[in-house]
Amino acid sequence: MYTVMLVTDQARVLANFERFERWEELGYTRPLLFTSAGDALAALTTRTVHAVSIDVPPGESAALYDRLHGMSMFFLEPVAESDALAVVLERMTRMIEARNASVAGAQTPLMRETFFQTLLDGLMHSQSVMRNRLTLLGLPGAADSPCLLITLRMINGEEYLREIWRYGRARLTMALRKFLQSQADQNASDGIAYTLSGLRAGTMRLLACPLTPMSSEPLREHAMGYITDQINRVEEFLELELSVDAVEELDGLKALLHNSVHD
Repeated sequence: MYTVMLVTDQARVLANFERFERWEELGYTRPLLFTSAGDALAALTTRTVHAVSIDVPPGESAALYDRLHGMSMFFLEPVAESDALAVVLERMTRMIEARNASVAGAQTPLMRETFFQTLLDGLMHSQSVMRNRLTLLGLPGAADSPCLLITLRMINGEEYLREIWRYGRARLTMALRKFLQSQADQNASDGIAYTLSGLRAGTMRLLACPLTPMSSEPLREHAMGYITDQINRVEEFLELELSVDAVEELDGLKALLHNSVHD
């Protein structure tokens, strides 16, 4: 069983963690709840904690962050809705288990996928949480290095779902990830990690993030070549036509933080 520590002065976040009923089902003990960073810091001397969620003013939490970063701690998003908390916990479990895996090379792609998917789903808010995870993944420069956010659209999507696919949106998303998603462990990806969001209103977002710093022009060249090839493969194997609707260059992964907290 894993243990989460929450440190917050936000009533809605605290109530969500208190009332959440799926802790044991998801492999967690009841969380340690604190409204004071000082009390949480003291508790770390006697309790084993696997992940921490912090939502207090930066000035009050500086000493706590210093201690936690020194422990290579995982950080959990301080969400105020039960559904979002379940998603965050499931992904946190995967990251904890991956870090504990005996073969280091097998854990990295899974941890990257979990991290990038959390960003794409808008479940990460804090810059310090993001930078901590990038450091754990060995990608500290990605916070401020260019990356691309590409919007893909299904051509005649509803007709395709109704007449050809017939297995539902969730299974289609899984199928498309097999073609479009890559964690830069394949030669074709040119050192760029690609992560695909869920399907919404016939569109998906594909994040292209270099795992080592890359300037804008080669990033765009490599990414668009990769996407073109994969779109052709999707049409060949799934009989689904996709188009690139938009390509947005981001000045680093920090641009994907939802209601960013500059802590």
